Amino acid sequence: MNIFYNVSRIGLSALTIFTLTSVSVSSPCEASETSRKYENLPFDKDYLETQALGINDAGTIVGTCINGNESFGQHGYIFKNGTLKKIDIPNRVFTTPQSISNKDDVVGTCALKSDGPNSIPFRMHHGAITFMKRFGVETVPFSINNKGEVVGFFNNGIFSDTAFDISPNGKVAKFRYANSHDIRFTSINSKGEIAATCTKWIGTGNIVCFGVLRKQGKWIELPAPPGALSWRCMGINDSGDIVGEFDDIDKYKHGFVLHGAHFEVLDDPLANHYTSPTSINNNGTIVGYYQDTQGHQHGFITR
Repeated sequence: MNIFYNVSRIGLSALTIFTLTSVSVSSPCEASETSRKYENLPFDKDYLETQALGINDAGTIVGTCINGNESFGQHGYIFKNGTLKKIDIPNRVFTTPQSISNKDDVVGTCALKSDGPNSIPFRMHHGAITFMKRFGVETVPFSINNKGEVVGFFNNGIFSDTAFDISPNGKVAKFRYANSHDIRFTSINSKGEIAATCTKWIGTGNIVCFGVLRKQGKWIELPAPPGALSWRCMGINDSGDIVGEFDDIDKYKHGFVLHGAHFEVLDDPLANHYTSPTSINNNGTIVGYYQDTQGHQHGFITR
């Protein structure tokens, strides 16, 4: 079932640009791997691939799904109360809902197959889609909180990402991070705390990702998961719990939850060394996706 929508554009009422210096925190962290129950998305068996990208406190999930028997590229979906509804933007073959609030507001992107990075950001409210303003070649709204604040990143075409924050009244702020080459805002909670992923060059041609947190106007460079060579923050809830992924020395991809100073490692038992948590709600439910031995991705839920 496709969702009906109207189309308009969001204007900008104000623009602020910041270059940020981090407040570094280097407290030691411990890690553990606990016994969790992982479940595939209930509809995963009907598709070649699925991803779970966002979950709200009611347990409503948004993400993507791909059929193996059609030429259509990628469907978006919203899964609520056991019912799956596809989100397909007309004249686009890729739709990617990234995040959903407790009001069921959704943000994401859509694109033509030939567009490459030239995706179009959108926001969905009560089933109505609004195309958002593009700041660069690629503009990705990654998260929306329960107050309607939207964060994400854009690319200016020279492989350098800049983060943005759009307030509920339309005020836009753009951010660079002093200690990195790129910064992407990936999640915002109801307190306005923002989880972000930055990259920096190490040596010649080596790129390393690391996580930062914006809290009460200050920046905290977060500790890395033990054993991580590179890591990325993906979601944050109102308790400040952060989920994400990290790469180890063998280039295996693991998930994690950072709660205070404690890391919990997340590895879906069906994964072929690839588990990527994307979102955590205020009940502690985590969604994401893993990759199987055939290279296909499958959305999961874990509590």
